[in-house]
Amino acid sequence: DILLYNSADERFDATFHTNILVNSSGSCSYLPPGIFKSTCYIDVRWFPFDVQRCELKFGSWTYGGWSLDLKMLEADITGYIANGEWDLVEVPGRRNERFYECCEEPYPDITFTVVMRRRTLYYGLNL
Repeated sequence: DILLYNSADERFDATFHTNILVNSSGSCSYLPPGIFKSTCYIDVRWFPFDVQRCELKFGSWTYGGWSLDLKMLEADITGYIANGEWDLVEVPGRRNERFYECCEEPYPDITFTVVMRRRTLYYGLNL
C-alpha cells in the first residue's frame, strides 16, 4: 500500500494494480506503473530564469517501520522525454523516518525532489 502522500489526483492511489516481486531472502520489490499528479509550490520570482523543485513523497498508508521498511534506489531518468520548456536537472532522493505520538515505531517515507530548469530560449522565441 505504498502511496504518493502529496497526491493531487482525485484517485489517491494513481498506480495500476501490479504484483510485488519476492526473492528467496524475503526481500520484496514493488515496481508499479502509474501516472502521478502531485502538488508543487512554484516559485516564479526569477521567471524565465527559474529552477523549480517538486517533491514526491512515497510511503505506506497502513504499516509502520517495524512491519515494512523502505529502501531507496536512485531515480532512473533514462526514460525521460525532453520537452521544449524544461530541462530535467536531477531527481535526488532521501529516506526519512517520522515518529508519531501514538506509536513507538518509525514511519519511513522516500521523498524524491524533481529539479527542473526552465529553458529560457523557449520564451525568448515565443514572446
